[in-house]
Amino acid sequence: MRPLINRLLSLARNRFLQRIFVFLFIKPLFKIFVWIFYLPCCLLPLSNERILFFNGTDGAFSCNPRYLFEKIYETFGDKYEYIWILKRPETVPVHYGKAIKVAKYMSPRFFYYLATSKIWVVNTHFLSEVRPRKSQVYLQTWHAAGAFKKFGIQTRAYDKSVIKMIAKDASHFTYLLCSAPICRKVYASAFGISIDKVKATGIPRNDILFNVSNTSKQKIKRKLEEEYGVDPTKKIILYAPTFRDFQMFSCFTPDIGYMKSKLGDKYVLLMRLHPVIPLANFRDMVDSAFTFDVKKYVDVQELLMVTDLLITDYSSIIFDYAILGRPMIFFPWDLDKYKKERAFYFDYEDFVPGPICFSTEELVEKILSVDKWFDRDKMLEFARKFNHPFDGRASERVIKLLGLK
Repeated sequence: MRPLINRLLSLARNRFLQRIFVFLFIKPLFKIFVWIFYLPCCLLPLSNERILFFNGTDGAFSCNPRYLFEKIYETFGDKYEYIWILKRPETVPVHYGKAIKVAKYMSPRFFYYLATSKIWVVNTHFLSEVRPRKSQVYLQTWHAAGAFKKFGIQTRAYDKSVIKMIAKDASHFTYLLCSAPICRKVYASAFGISIDKVKATGIPRNDILFNVSNTSKQKIKRKLEEEYGVDPTKKIILYAPTFRDFQMFSCFTPDIGYMKSKLGDKYVLLMRLHPVIPLANFRDMVDSAFTFDVKKYVDVQELLMVTDLLITDYSSIIFDYAILGRPMIFFPWDLDKYKKERAFYFDYEDFVPGPICFSTEELVEKILSVDKWFDRDKMLEFARKFNHPFDGRASERVIKLLGLK
């Protein structure tokens, strides 16, 4: 069905005509499809021991659903039935093979488990057409910490239909997690919900960043060496830009050749582009000596654990990485346009916890002089403000919130 829809959309090059086509035909058909499979399943009994997990950002066994699952499984073992909705089932570690059941997104099994699971654990916008049953719990973990660029219904690039869909989905939330009390008001307004639903538990995926051992770091470095050929003796720079709503399928990168000539003796550059940006756009920059494409590396938190310096622009990854108390540099090459098109919750220049660069030369200069300007205490102060409580026990608090015993 999807190829047919794509074919029909391609015939309507005019954006206005596309919107009319989607509104009149695609959305009604999709709603009917969902209702046909979901509503009959709601007649079946609900399982109080069944928990459904869905990472909608990339369909992998990762992000907040993964780390919350691991803590629940560590605490309760097989007491609960664990359902994972996966687009990439190969990302599940082998030792969890018998502990979970996997269903494909939008399959009949997906709707069956959606209707019969006591708890949904989801990390992004979900099916607004699906309303949870009265006794079900919809836990929205979201896929970001802190509050940086505007999101949810406050995203300027979204049209009214998208905002309506987001608001309808958010109206179904039982709880929405955020990383600190300072973020609760922002999250409530970003989703148009009561602040009482927003819980400042911290986010589960960041628990691992509070206890980084040399052993775990060496294990990850060996994995990077085996899978990508990354030299484990060199320092790691991670370049992790966000996507642009107004330029969604591309992004600008620094002059990789210049960076290699100045930094290649001591550093390697890992490129972690946003999931929506096609890899093909940047394959010519990957040389397997200085630059490595790690977009398919499943766990971003593991990459952060071994990263010595982060380069980003507007990504909320800054709130995660700050926990480690390490330096970061900002490369907002299109800052003026981004302010206009997306906007922020804070003044960008005063807010970011690191130097701002607009050229590759500036980037390299700041990297080479990092020991002169980096203040670890200030970085940790920033981290504590947006990750509170600052203790690495978010998953425990979420388990208590859900009433699991």
